Amino acid sequence: MEWTWKLPPSLGGGDFSMRELSVSEIEQIQDRAIMAAGGDERKLVQAGKAARQDSIVAAIVSWKGKPVDQAEVWWRGLATKELALLTRAFDKIHNLSKDEEAYFDASLEAIRGNGGRAA
Repeated sequence: MEWTWKLPPSLGGGDFSMRELSVSEIEQIQDRAIMAAGGDERKLVQAGKAARQDSIVAAIVSWKGKPVDQAEVWWRGLATKELALLTRAFDKIHNLSKDEEAYFDASLEAIRGNGGRAA
Protein backbone atom coordinates (compact mmCIF):
# COMPACT_ATOMS: atom_id res chain seq x y z
CA MET A 1 0.00 0.00 0.00
CA GLU A 2 1.13 3.57 -0.64
CA TRP A 3 0.33 6.89 1.08
CA THR A 4 0.90 10.54 0.18
CA TRP A 5 1.54 13.43 2.59
CA LYS A 6 1.67 17.16 1.96
CA LEU A 7 4.74 19.06 3.09
CA PRO A 8 4.13 22.29 5.03
CA PRO A 9 4.67 25.53 3.10
CA SER A 10 7.45 26.39 5.60
CA LEU A 11 9.37 23.39 4.17
CA GLY A 12 8.79 24.35 0.54
CA GLY A 13 5.42 22.67 0.06
CA GLY A 14 4.79 19.82 -2.32
CA ASP A 15 4.16 16.27 -1.27
CA PHE A 16 5.80 12.89 -0.92
CA SER A 17 4.64 9.31 -1.25
CA MET A 18 5.77 6.35 0.77
CA ARG A 19 4.92 2.66 0.60
CA GLU A 20 4.66 -0.01 3.26
CA LEU A 21 7.60 -2.39 3.36
CA SER A 22 7.03 -6.10 3.85
CA VAL A 23 8.54 -7.96 6.78
CA SER A 24 10.86 -9.69 4.31
CA GLU A 25 12.14 -6.35 2.95
CA ILE A 26 12.78 -5.00 6.45
CA GLU A 27 14.58 -8.20 7.47
CA GLN A 28 16.79 -8.06 4.37
CA ILE A 29 17.75 -4.46 5.13
CA GLN A 30 18.54 -5.32 8.74
CA ASP A 31 20.52 -8.43 7.75
CA ARG A 32 22.64 -6.44 5.27
CA ALA A 33 23.41 -3.83 7.95
CA ILE A 34 24.32 -6.45 10.56
CA MET A 35 26.52 -8.39 8.13
CA ALA A 36 28.37 -5.20 7.21
CA ALA A 37 28.98 -4.42 10.90
CA GLY A 38 30.41 -7.79 11.87
CA GLY A 39 31.05 -8.23 15.60
CA ASP A 40 32.18 -4.68 16.35
CA GLU A 41 29.71 -3.12 18.84
CA ARG A 42 30.36 0.41 17.60
CA LYS A 43 29.71 -0.69 14.04
CA LEU A 44 26.51 -2.45 15.17
CA VAL A 45 25.16 0.85 16.54
CA GLN A 46 25.99 2.52 13.23
CA ALA A 47 24.37 -0.41 11.43
CA GLY A 48 21.13 0.26 13.29
CA LYS A 49 21.12 3.85 12.05
CA ALA A 50 21.97 2.70 8.55
CA ALA A 51 19.17 0.13 8.56
CA ARG A 52 16.68 2.80 9.63
CA GLN A 53 17.86 5.11 6.85
CA ASP A 54 17.83 2.30 4.28
CA SER A 55 14.29 1.35 5.32
CA ILE A 56 13.00 4.89 4.85
CA VAL A 57 14.81 5.18 1.51
CA ALA A 58 13.36 1.82 0.38
CA ALA A 59 9.86 3.01 1.31
CA ILE A 60 10.00 6.43 -0.38
CA VAL A 61 8.26 6.51 -3.75
CA SER A 62 8.33 10.18 -4.69
CA TRP A 63 9.51 13.48 -3.21
CA LYS A 64 7.97 16.80 -4.20
CA GLY A 65 6.26 15.20 -7.17
CA LYS A 66 9.33 13.42 -8.58
CA PRO A 67 10.43 9.79 -8.26
CA VAL A 68 13.45 9.33 -5.98
CA ASP A 69 16.16 7.97 -8.28
CA GLN A 70 19.49 8.72 -6.63
CA ALA A 71 18.47 7.88 -3.10
CA GLU A 72 21.83 8.53 -1.43
CA VAL A 73 22.15 12.00 -3.00
CA TRP A 74 18.51 12.77 -2.20
CA TRP A 75 18.94 11.63 1.43
CA ARG A 76 21.99 13.85 2.03
CA GLY A 77 20.09 16.86 0.69
CA LEU A 78 17.27 16.62 3.25
CA ALA A 79 16.78 19.18 5.99
CA THR A 80 16.39 17.92 9.55
CA LYS A 81 12.69 18.82 9.60
CA GLU A 82 12.13 16.94 6.34
CA LEU A 83 13.86 13.92 7.86
CA ALA A 84 11.60 14.22 10.92
CA LEU A 85 8.51 14.14 8.68
CA LEU A 86 9.81 11.13 6.74
CA THR A 87 10.54 9.28 9.97
CA ARG A 88 7.08 10.09 11.30
CA ALA A 89 5.46 8.92 8.06
CA PHE A 90 7.47 5.68 8.08
CA ASP A 91 6.46 5.00 11.70
CA LYS A 92 2.82 5.80 10.98
CA ILE A 93 2.74 3.25 8.17
CA HIS A 94 4.66 0.51 9.98
CA ASN A 95 3.40 0.80 13.59
CA LEU A 96 -0.01 0.27 15.17
CA SER A 97 -2.26 3.30 15.60
CA LYS A 98 -3.62 4.15 19.06
CA ASP A 99 -7.04 2.81 17.95
CA GLU A 100 -5.49 -0.46 16.77
CA GLU A 101 -3.59 -0.82 20.05
CA ALA A 102 -6.75 -0.10 22.08
CA TYR A 103 -8.79 -2.63 20.08
CA PHE A 104 -6.09 -5.25 20.46
CA ASP A 105 -5.74 -4.63 24.20
CA ALA A 106 -9.53 -4.74 24.68
CA SER A 107 -9.71 -8.06 22.81
CA LEU A 108 -7.67 -9.83 25.47
CA GLU A 109 -9.64 -12.60 27.12
CA ALA A 110 -8.46 -14.68 30.03
CA ILE A 111 -8.69 -18.40 29.50
CA ARG A 112 -9.83 -20.05 32.70
CA GLY A 113 -9.44 -23.64 33.81
CA ASN A 114 -7.79 -26.46 31.91
CA GLY A 115 -4.34 -25.26 32.91
CA GLY A 116 -4.59 -22.24 30.63
CA ARG A 117 -5.81 -24.23 27.62
CA ALA A 118 -8.96 -23.31 25.77
CA ALA A 119 -12.00 -25.29 26.86
